[in-house]
Amino acid sequence: MPVARCINAKASAIVLDACNGAGSIVGPKLITALGAEVISINDHQTDSFRGRLSHYRKNLGDLCAAVKKHGADVGFAQDMDADRLAVVFQ
Repeated sequence: MPVARCINAKASAIVLDACNGAGSIVGPKLITALGAEVISINDHQTDSFRGRLSHYRKNLGDLCAAVKKHGADVGFAQDMDADRLAVVFQ
């Protein structure tokens, strides 16, 4: 089954923590293109990355809270250059 069909069928809402990095622009566009609603946090691309790596377990509190708050199916946390991803579920 194609990835787009899997996401569209199983996930109606995804929270994305882009860590104010490179994924701030393309991440929400990709999730939307796959047919899911995107809820973005830390999505203002800057040269200041809040002094943390978003995908480290100790830094996933904001993402976990947003997933619960919005009743999202899943949350994605990218690092600053968007080459790593952490996934959290409700």
